[in-house]
Amino acid sequence: MFLVSTKSLNLHLFALSCYIMFMDYEDTETYYTVKEFAKLLKVSPETIRRGIRSGNIIAVRIGEGKTSSLRIPRVQLDRMIYKNKEVL
Repeated sequence: MFLVSTKSLNLHLFALSCYIMFMDYEDTETYYTVKEFAKLLKVSPETIRRGIRSGNIIAVRIGEGKTSSLRIPRVQLDRMIYKNKEVL
């Protein structure tokens, strides 16, 4: 028998649903750079990078090596806006 907290299970289910949505829209989705995403949310780019490192924001790395960059799908913006509305 596994003991899993409801919060942990909900977080995993949410991450899975984001991944599925991301895969469905991967070809036609709008992507933002870290700087664009930060500007839309009115936070610093470093705040967005911390969110990506911690796994709270899903991002895709484009390219390889020194020329690679991160892109964040639109679904993540929608998720962040929805998440903030719940807090208010």
